[in-house]
Amino acid sequence: GPTAVRPAMVTLDLGLGQLITALAGALTETDVRLGTRATALERTGDGFQIDVEDGSARATLRADAIVVATPAFVTADLVESLAPTAATELRDVPYVDVATITLTYPADAVGRPLDATGFLVPPAEGRLLVGCSWLSAKWPHLSSENIVVLRAMVGRAGDQRWVSLDDATLIRRVCAELAEAMGLSAEPLQTHVQRWPGALPQYTVGHQDRLNRLDAALAKVPGLHVTGAAYRGAGVAACIAQAEETATRALAGLAVLTQAQMSHP
Repeated sequence: GPTAVRPAMVTLDLGLGQLITALAGALTETDVRLGTRATALERTGDGFQIDVEDGSARATLRADAIVVATPAFVTADLVESLAPTAATELRDVPYVDVATITLTYPADAVGRPLDATGFLVPPAEGRLLVGCSWLSAKWPHLSSENIVVLRAMVGRAGDQRWVSLDDATLIRRVCAELAEAMGLSAEPLQTHVQRWPGALPQYTVGHQDRLNRLDAALAKVPGLHVTGAAYRGAGVAACIAQAEETATRALAGLAVLTQAQMSHP
């Protein structure tokens, strides 16, 4: 039969944080350590060791394979001693600070129909706003007769003016730009600012070549894998696809390792 058309965008009713909660809940036979920092990664005779610290407590973990899913600049420090060439490539991935400002407005204060999922603002406009998602229109579970929910984004390569603004000033500036763009005739009813420092990797010219060099460098350290937003897609769906592919590769590598150990006890 015909292939079902899948929506271009999906979310979870109570927010994407549910995804992490569900994942952690499903890992019943796994040692999940939250709030734990990996400080060093070393090769051992038969695998790897990872130094970790949780507050003042320190420990050393042993592993047959490692998947590093931290931002590229953190990953670079961790793999430096194992794969210095890989570390160099990873440090070349630039990141920018971003923030989201979520706002609610009375529905009758919006001077235009919400007939799309939002809008983007090109850098040439010189605005703080990078874009705005019309959450009420984008997600049916957020639609309401009386209230419109908007999420504005600020922060991009070449424009970090917003970073030095306090929340109140940032909200005021963003509201003024939204009022101009959308014909808003009232102040927001509620506001919520989330700042994400060093959150958004930039795929600059030559990114694919960088990935090719990175893959070649990592291939020299069997059992070491990297994944995350810095590589082949920064969105949640792309990161999940990359994670599944990385898991498949890591497991295949472990199977090869196990066979080798069994044939050479």
